[in-house]
Amino acid sequence: KIPLAPIQQQIAVLNSDFSQANYRFNLASTTYTDNPAWYDTILDETTRSGLDMKKALYRGGKADLNMYVTSLLNGLLGYATFPWDYNTLFNPKWKDGIVLHTPSLPSDSDVFAPYNLGRTASHEVGHWLGLFHPFQGETCASFNPGDFISDTPLQSTPSFGCPTSKNTCSAPGEDSIHNFMDYGDDVCKQLFTSRQVTRMRALSLLYRGI
Repeated sequence: KIPLAPIQQQIAVLNSDFSQANYRFNLASTTYTDNPAWYDTILDETTRSGLDMKKALYRGGKADLNMYVTSLLNGLLGYATFPWDYNTLFNPKWKDGIVLHTPSLPSDSDVFAPYNLGRTASHEVGHWLGLFHPFQGETCASFNPGDFISDTPLQSTPSFGCPTSKNTCSAPGEDSIHNFMDYGDDVCKQLFTSRQVTRMRALSLLYRGI
């Protein structure tokens, strides 16, 4: 059973990381479910057990962030739904939310370093509010719209670790190595760009009413 402290710490991380976008997260409730068939079997968002988990546990509406903390397999840290998929033909509302690998919650332990500062949740909430990866499309080709954000330079590969600089495309600007939506170490995830904030605000208002 996960103690309440790291859950509260995770909410604090989200409020810090999203403060520049004027989002505020409040912990409405916490439930604990003992079901090994859900906890030990989820590969990704298509896994039947993960879908069963969401269908049984989902609460609230389009403006409520359902955050599921469980054990994810094959090195997956988390996954999320996009706002435009809420309650559509193939995505009933109970599919909405984010799923996190338990060790990604904030912790003083180095066991899961460098992904133990709660930034996986910030990354997944970015998706939940409408953001793509800055390396979307994974090509430098001119036809690639990337993440549809004009102030995140074109980037062809995700970033790992904590590089001092990285530039995968000849287009102006270096890769967004410190962006919450890249794949760097938690300590290196530090910001959203102003246009990312604009996109989140517009899409969350349109699809989530927030």
